[in-house]
Amino acid sequence: MESLIPALLTWATAQGPAWVLLLGALAGWWQHARDARAREDALNDKLLTAVVEGQKQTYEAISTIREALIHINRGRP
Repeated sequence: MESLIPALLTWATAQGPAWVLLLGALAGWWQHARDARAREDALNDKLLTAVVEGQKQTYEAISTIREALIHINRGRP
């Protein structure tokens, strides 16, 4: 896409100012979409990390409860 920009800008300049404005608006939209995608990817990474950490903590809690129940049940006849 980046290699097309100089050619498009040259073409738009030859067509008139309205085309230059349109091309500028499209370029701005394109950059905004790329930035939004990068933010979304970063948020997804944070969410995945939080989920994995939550699963680890849940597993540790279940293991601790299981060990406590085993210990309690050893004392029963």
